[in-house]
Amino acid sequence: MQRQLEVKSWHSIILHLLLLLQNTDFLNGQRAPDKPQQIKCRSPEKETFSCWWKPGYDGGLPTNYTLLYNTEKHQEFMECPDYTTSGPNSCYFDKKHSYFD
Repeated sequence: MQRQLEVKSWHSIILHLLLLLQNTDFLNGQRAPDKPQQIKCRSPEKETFSCWWKPGYDGGLPTNYTLLYNTEKHQEFMECPDYTTSGPNSCYFDKKHSYFD
């Protein structure tokens, strides 16, 4: 019985060591990027709107953000239709992609 506990203990130590190594920085200082934070969405004329976000730390890696959304009419997720019109770190929704009551 004690021998089984020792084996389980070694497995536990190896597992914890692997998890510890997995959560540390890579040798060249890279790590998983942080999540972005939503700053605001705005619709000045109530026909189109834009949303902007603040990127998190990129972890020292090239990072691209994808904005996914859905509507009451379309439950499946769709990607942002325009990442350029409203500037960096933004998504622009034209009249085709907007609906206001």
